[in-house]
Amino acid sequence: MVLLILASVVQTFYYYPQLPDVVPPILNVAGSANGWQPKRAFFGIYSGVLVLLVSIFSGLQLFLDRIPDSLINLPRKEYWLAQKDGQRHSPS
Repeated sequence: MVLLILASVVQTFYYYPQLPDVVPPILNVAGSANGWQPKRAFFGIYSGVLVLLVSIFSGLQLFLDRIPDSLINLPRKEYWLAQKDGQRHSPS
């Protein structure tokens, strides 16, 4: 995840100076622009979505490690939730 974040930061710094002041963030099926916005707003939304997704996936990982096995509905739960490397407790 850290590499993906780093890649997106590098991509932002690479493309930001190359784009015009107004960019088309929305394209239709034919490839024509449906709307326009300043590139600063475009990269602001891009960064916000990136932060939101990283927060969701990081929080989800922390949350899933803490919920009890009884609340997880999964086929062959005993196999998938068995203790591995001390990360999960033994199935009950």
